[in-house]
Amino acid sequence: MSESAERTATDERLRTERRRTDDELSRTRAEHDADVDRMLQETRVRMDRVADASRRAVEEALEAADAGTRQDHARIERHEDSARVDERARQDEELAYERSALEHDISTLLKRERGETDERLLQERIRADAAIGSRDDLLAMVSHDLRGMLHGIAMSAALLTKIQAERETQVAILREGRRIERFVVRMNRLVGDLLDVARFEAGKLELVLDPDDPVRILHEAVDASLPFAEAKGITLTHHEPARLPRARYDRERILQVLANLIGNAIKFTERGGCIDVSVEDAGACVRFTVADTGCGIPEEKLALVFERFTQGAGPSRTGLGLGLYISRCIVEAHGGRLWAESHPGIGTLFHFELPTAA
Repeated sequence: MSESAERTATDERLRTERRRTDDELSRTRAEHDADVDRMLQETRVRMDRVADASRRAVEEALEAADAGTRQDHARIERHEDSARVDERARQDEELAYERSALEHDISTLLKRERGETDERLLQERIRADAAIGSRDDLLAMVSHDLRGMLHGIAMSAALLTKIQAERETQVAILREGRRIERFVVRMNRLVGDLLDVARFEAGKLELVLDPDDPVRILHEAVDASLPFAEAKGITLTHHEPARLPRARYDRERILQVLANLIGNAIKFTERGGCIDVSVEDAGACVRFTVADTGCGIPEEKLALVFERFTQGAGPSRTGLGLGLYISRCIVEAHGGRLWAESHPGIGTLFHFELPTAA
């Protein structure tokens, strides 16, 4: 996941958590207010019952009293009723004020806490951006220098293989020269992978999208990988339908994806195995599939093979484990998806889809 995507996900998680907190506070306050209202109402009902019972007892005692005494008592009851209404109004007013003050205090506290959290998050991101900028500048300079030196090594290796000598010496020179060239290719690929990862995480991957024939790029990828498969004794085949819609993609980047997937299949397929590369119409997209008869990937590791610095299966551990991660990033940047199916001991299928060209 790129740096910008991670930040977007973090912001969304923060918003979700804050909404959850607000909902929980609202629910808790509503329950608390309901409990207070219920207790207050029950208290008032009990007080009314006591007052009514006392009033009935007094009225029974005053039945034999004269009219003036009963009138005085009636005035006292009206005064008590008025005082009770006023007292309850005062209580309701005080309760409403306390609730408003509590709401204000909670809102102020949440606003302050969230403001401080946002400020700390912003400062952390500013520091992270500065660190990433420094890292990218350093990586760009180092990779430039490394590739310059690798180019020099490759040229020296090529010149070395042209040295004329006795047959036995000539064979040794050619063998070592070819070995140096292979190491240069691998080192150059590693440098490119590291640069790609930095671009993905910084959200700086640039694509040149053009409509193209998926069959053509399939043939090109298979032809480039065929010598490596034959060197390991693996049968590499391909097939495609008679008619296929054009897709819109960055040709060099999709070649990189196919090379990674086919190279990964060659790496984990034993001598005598088979690899088949295909493309088909999948409705609104075209689907590429690389199927091998290799060792397969355990189910618990299948979801992890697209993570950085992760190797799929098997005893071999060459490279940094970036190929599938880079491939996923490239495919997703095209608006497609990449996934895998595997059966340990039988083989693995890698699929990726690209939108068709309008």
